Amino acid sequence: MRLRLTIFLALGALATCLPVQAQTSQTESPPRHDAAGSRASGELPVVRPLVPVTFARGGRRVEVLLLSLRGGRLMEKEVVLTAFGRTWSEPADVIQTSAVTKSLVVVPAVRVPTVFSVVDRGRNVVGEVVVYPDRDVAWNQETKQPGQDEPARKIALHATAAPQWFTEWAAAVGLPVRSISVTELSPTPVDAGGELPPVLLVVGRAAAGQGPGDLQTLAEEKRVNVLVLEASWFGPVAGKTAVEPRRMQAGLAEMASQQWPEPPEFAAHASPHGGIVNRWAWMTDRDGLPLVEEVRWVDTDRRSREQQRTPPEPRVIVSYLPWPERLGRSESADSLLVALLKAAAQPRRELHWRMAEMTWPPETEILAAERPVLAAALQAWPVMRDIPSRIHVLDLRGSKEPPLGMTRELRKIEPEDNPTVDDGGRNELLILGDDKLLDEWKWLDLNRPKKRVGRRGAVWLEDDTLPPSAAQQVRLMMKFTELGIPLVCTTTKKETNNER
Repeated sequence: MRLRLTIFLALGALATCLPVQAQTSQTESPPRHDAAGSRASGELPVVRPLVPVTFARGGRRVEVLLLSLRGGRLMEKEVVLTAFGRTWSEPADVIQTSAVTKSLVVVPAVRVPTVFSVVDRGRNVVGEVVVYPDRDVAWNQETKQPGQDEPARKIALHATAAPQWFTEWAAAVGLPVRSISVTELSPTPVDAGGELPPVLLVVGRAAAGQGPGDLQTLAEEKRVNVLVLEASWFGPVAGKTAVEPRRMQAGLAEMASQQWPEPPEFAAHASPHGGIVNRWAWMTDRDGLPLVEEVRWVDTDRRSREQQRTPPEPRVIVSYLPWPERLGRSESADSLLVALLKAAAQPRRELHWRMAEMTWPPETEILAAERPVLAAALQAWPVMRDIPSRIHVLDLRGSKEPPLGMTRELRKIEPEDNPTVDDGGRNELLILGDDKLLDEWKWLDLNRPKKRVGRRGAVWLEDDTLPPSAAQQVRLMMKFTELGIPLVCTTTKKETNNER
């Protein structure tokens, strides 16, 4: 009878299991089952292993979660730790209650992270323990940063309703995490120079609210950067993905030049949140969709707050990766998560927004049902109306063609025709969709094979689908954010991925 687990990891509720062999060269590990399925009504997808996984520090007595065997009875002093074909612990009693099955096991000291299987007397694997050496990970060293005269400021690390795996892992590697409730967390005071010190709050499902809007409010009220590791509003489970340094950017850009002997692979991961938000990708998959991203929610109730806001600003960072699947099994995965925690703790500097101004079609013809991202950009006008900087938008998607005089209108915003305007190297024209007119406008210097235009100050996104697919909507939001265009959500904070 195939064993099944009722423990959640990173992404949600029940889904179909597919076998995936754990990839590790230095550990003995049982086969793992991971799920990749689509969302049903009222049901969230899940990625989960076959057996419970516990993180621990070597040489300690640890409470290890075990798998309950249905129809069988676990006998006393029945479980031991095994790895590399050997037994590494004395037999330990099994404690079985209506809620959990566990055992108190003394884990051996190790010199490198090692995965031990927990087996019963019948040689059934009923758990795993990822054991770390008895030393703390580098965290708050007083070192000078490049270009700075003063030592780096210490990072304060808090957690509220964090996933159990994060709490265990942080203790195993020696991270100075302070567990605290939201009500106990006082707003972070700014320093004498008006700066927000590096501080991070790690949250899980129970504290993630019903969307990025709830976390944006939390970050602003407590003046704390927030990292989300689990949330019910993540997108559906997607397939296997590999994490590679060359796809790091924004807060993780310093890692882009690194060389990893074996990039960690995840059997599945969550798709990005599908709601309308500004989003900066920190790490992307092969399709250019975010695995880790910074999001910023602005709604129509934030007018006074947006106008009164002063830098620096707290961040909201979201991770869609099931980290427990690779922690302790891949040195790169551990170092990457530590780097993510450090980067997410740094406050954002001033944002330089600019408004989207329609060249075609007229603003009155933009419907949210057809062009949700563009409609959200136009919703920013009443919220952030005093921003003078502009970017012109030419949307060629759909069956309606621009008027014959459109070329003349576009020539008016060409930098070459207006040398007195210094655009600072910023793009001034965003073209969405495809049309035969693009081939006629020679001044665009269109290169179809490379899907780009050579005209200075112009950006072209060739996807012509209307309404855009869910993935294309995410890409549009990323490009709008990259260009500095604010997006204002037109729905409530209880937005879900099903509203796309």
